[in-house]
Amino acid sequence: MANRYTRGTVNTDQYEDYEAKSEAVQVSYQSYGEDAQITTVDANNIHGVDTFGVDVQSDEFWNHHGNTHEDYSELASHIPEVQERLDNGEELSSIQRDPEIGATATQYFDESHMPRVAQYGDTYIAQDDGRHRILAAQEQGHDIPVKVVGEFQDNSQSIDAGQSQDEGIGC
Repeated sequence: MANRYTRGTVNTDQYEDYEAKSEAVQVSYQSYGEDAQITTVDANNIHGVDTFGVDVQSDEFWNHHGNTHEDYSELASHIPEVQERLDNGEELSSIQRDPEIGATATQYFDESHMPRVAQYGDTYIAQDDGRHRILAAQEQGHDIPVKVVGEFQDNSQSIDAGQSQDEGIGC
């Protein structure tokens, strides 16, 4: 389906490399399982957000779980404030009780709700739930916490080396 996956604006060359090698079955995936890591990344370095072929500029895409584009934008707008309060030592649970920014704290910073990604080189591929939140954060240029649940590895080098070895044996 054309235009099914969105691209961030950071490390697009790596995402294009991932796409090409993925299509050629030259990448493998390793799950981190219980060793998943939480890190903060530029939201624009998250690629492969699945839009299921719906234009992200349309109300159809943003009307999700009874929310609108404005709702997701409002949620994302509080990311810097939540981060600042965490940096100043406030507990996440305290921020989650704040009526103005509590939803942002939960949806972006709580490990059980934050977007999940897999790493490929220096870029990240969206893995599941969180696509609207990722895109809202991208629109506003925020860094967001993510749970890195696995890694895509480039296998094209080992495939090429294996082919070269096989070709050399027949000489």
